[in-house]
Amino acid sequence: MAVHNLTLAPLIQFKHPIYLKIYFETKKRSINSEESDYIGEQALFEIFDEYLVVCNKAICNSLNRHESASIVQTELNKIAEYLWTNRCRHIPFEKLGDIVDSKPLDELDWDSSKSQAILNEDLLVYRDWGQFGESVYFTYDLLGGYLIAKYLLEQAADDAQGFLNSEEIIAALFSEDYQTLHPMHEDIGKCLAALLPTKTGKFLHQLLNNEKAFNLSIYTLFEISPKYINGDCISLIARLFEFPQCRKPLLELAETTIGHSNHPFNAPFWSDQLIALSMPERDLSWSEYIRLYRESFEKRLNRFEETCQSDQELSDIGKERLHLSAEYIMWILTSTVRPLRDQATRALYWYGRRFSHEFFELVLKSFTINDPYVSERMLAAIYGIAMARQNDREDTSFVKEALPLYARQLYENMFKPNAPHSTTHILARDYAKRTIDIALIHHPELLTADEFERITPPFTDGGIREWGESENKNEGEYEKGPAPLQMDFEKYTLKSLIKYDNENPDAYKRIRANVYWRIYDLGFSLESFGEIDGLLLRENYRKYSRSGDGRKTDRYGKKYSWIAYFELAGFRQDQGTLPDYNDNSRCIEVDIDPSFPDEHREYNLVREDFLGDREASTEQWVLKTPTPDLTPYLNVDQLSDEQGSWVLLHGHLGQEDKQDKRKMSAWMQGLIVKPENMDEIVEILKKQENIDGHTVPFIPEDYRTYAGEIPWCDTYPANNWQEFSFLVRKYTIPKKQFELLRGGEPIPLIDDFELWDTTRKLIEKNDEQRLNELLRERNLEIRIKTVDEEKFEHKDFEVLVPVRYNCCEESRSAANPRRSIALPNKEISDCLNLYKKPQSFDLFEKDTNRRASISFEYGDIWSNSQNFTYLRRDLLERFLAEIGGELIWVIWGNRLLVSENYDGAYKTFQEVKTYYEIRKASGDS
Repeated sequence: MAVHNLTLAPLIQFKHPIYLKIYFETKKRSINSEESDYIGEQALFEIFDEYLVVCNKAICNSLNRHESASIVQTELNKIAEYLWTNRCRHIPFEKLGDIVDSKPLDELDWDSSKSQAILNEDLLVYRDWGQFGESVYFTYDLLGGYLIAKYLLEQAADDAQGFLNSEEIIAALFSEDYQTLHPMHEDIGKCLAALLPTKTGKFLHQLLNNEKAFNLSIYTLFEISPKYINGDCISLIARLFEFPQCRKPLLELAETTIGHSNHPFNAPFWSDQLIALSMPERDLSWSEYIRLYRESFEKRLNRFEETCQSDQELSDIGKERLHLSAEYIMWILTSTVRPLRDQATRALYWYGRRFSHEFFELVLKSFTINDPYVSERMLAAIYGIAMARQNDREDTSFVKEALPLYARQLYENMFKPNAPHSTTHILARDYAKRTIDIALIHHPELLTADEFERITPPFTDGGIREWGESENKNEGEYEKGPAPLQMDFEKYTLKSLIKYDNENPDAYKRIRANVYWRIYDLGFSLESFGEIDGLLLRENYRKYSRSGDGRKTDRYGKKYSWIAYFELAGFRQDQGTLPDYNDNSRCIEVDIDPSFPDEHREYNLVREDFLGDREASTEQWVLKTPTPDLTPYLNVDQLSDEQGSWVLLHGHLGQEDKQDKRKMSAWMQGLIVKPENMDEIVEILKKQENIDGHTVPFIPEDYRTYAGEIPWCDTYPANNWQEFSFLVRKYTIPKKQFELLRGGEPIPLIDDFELWDTTRKLIEKNDEQRLNELLRERNLEIRIKTVDEEKFEHKDFEVLVPVRYNCCEESRSAANPRRSIALPNKEISDCLNLYKKPQSFDLFEKDTNRRASISFEYGDIWSNSQNFTYLRRDLLERFLAEIGGELIWVIWGNRLLVSENYDGAYKTFQEVKTYYEIRKASGDS
């Protein structure tokens, strides 16, 4: 039985179910041994020839004739002659015997006739009733056209040019007068154009000066076997692509050839054509082509990514197809369809995980493309690949051999003095720099000290160093289309490039002018993109309103604006005028997480119902129920399929019964404290009136740290021991307070803040003279009263928060799931020598490869939810011993009666537990 491998094959032909059946019938009958068959290497018409041979054998066997007898070809040729001569697409059934068996039907021995044998091959011809009575038709029109074209070429003999230029042929196949055309003229013409070069070595466009014939000939170049395509044909297609009106049709035709390793019109050919275009020309043709055929590209990406992720063994030709597809997919990165661009980046990431050398060759090629959208994402993918494979224990060749080579080439291309592809694009150079950083971890000698300085921002050279300024060239003309900079981008995004303490009022104006200059420098114009951008703006608003949804299709003005923004951000970083966001050098407008983590692990740990006995009233449950016992979840012996003892570092639990209108929320936050302070801190916390998220130290949150950077990268900073003020007691002291009155009535502060402020300052200065003058002038009185002022006494202790949140906003990218996941802090990871596996959020020991931490969630984030982070108990104890610390848990929460007016019964609960108590309760010392 044949095994058909359709991996990444051009399947456009197979949209026609009859052709699909012909193909598999051919292969089923002609192949008995197991093999891989790659569809598309054989031209469409070669499949027809194979099928006719297969049918001929079957008919010869049914008629007890030798297989060498040419029955099918001979008789079908007669049918083709009839259809051509009579200008029709069918044969009256009663004439079939005369044509095929040279006898009328009523004189035939039907069971042994060639007519019946041919009809039995129902993929060739079939009988049907129509307006002309019972007739015989070709099952597949293109096969009929193919056979008629073969017949015609036989008639042409040695003068194909003269035959094709005859009045009969032009009138029947290439005329503009529909009345003279043969009913099957499209299929005949298409097949004639395809057969000509195989029979004569000449192409239809060379033999006939006719527009319709020319178009058919061009179409044919993408259908015939590549061995017939010569250099003149290749040059012709390249010249045609220079005309904007030809690009979309040619790109449509190229869908069948891009993945063929030996086809002149495969992916590298189209790369050459696309590279030659300016950025606006490419966007108006290729990027628009992507947008218009979005669903087709999504399917291609899905197949490609699935193949790259699978363990499927690929043949050499299968690999070659994959490499060609990768080059084609690289060009999808020009797209403004955000989800598609993100999906293409992720697909290339998985391709690079499997074929790192071939992918890096594409990275280098992307540097030559004049659209920064492409190289930026290619660099993102190579950084993601390096993050994923730096701890690959099954294959160390990447770290030992490939990584230092790639890092060195990135340095040579982007960072060395006068590097050919240096850039100020803050994302692109960050991806490249951090890929080199990973290489330096494993190969410290890779760069000299001077070279290391050149990959460390701020930079003094490279990229655009002289930024021009431009006004909005189309101010007041936006009835033709939207401005490239819309309100939110101008009002918020651009201002993120300015330091908050910048007192220069012209800073924003200059940045805006810089961005406009770069947009126009890249080639944007309202004349070219106004109409398309207007359509996209309306479509986005209809679907997503004003939200920054990652599923949007950006305007082209937005694309050019983002490029300018990120390039200017890098330049301002070098100038020291870019805001420093929480000591993280990464720009606030991060684009995509190139490590592409999976969705957060789901696991239902807490199955206990904390919402109480439903027989009791909800109000009674809220007010009378004891504090829920969450102790069993502080130390558990099994998580999912992981055995062993696990200790909670941080957790949240929410349960809700909407029918009974009851809801419970609980937080369990671990804190590491000094042993000598533990008892006092616990005692202080137990005396707090209402513990909440402000009572305990805040858990740090990372929004610009990629999942793959945990825990090795400096973008995943240490939490550090921090001084935290715990409330010891509250007390009151008497305080004098004044009121301003006019006519005996108090003047509210909100009515005259300036008057109140002036009065307060005079009282503080004890300036009675000016105070009395003010009161007289304003006809005011002053009344002094004594009130109790609440005071708070705090005491500071050093604490260490054992986790930090890694977050990703849902709107950032459709390829990155929303997340807010608590993970062990850097101190724990460094001390225990832990690393994170790709796509996962669990940490593992480098020495043993055993799982060290588990993070998971379950349920609906807004009501019934769980979110927990655990560390293996033996590792926790090793860490606590190493740093000299003790673990405590602050547990707090609330129960409430859910009410539309938020005025239902409500009660809080809280308690403090220590790890020492847990150990003691379990019998440990």
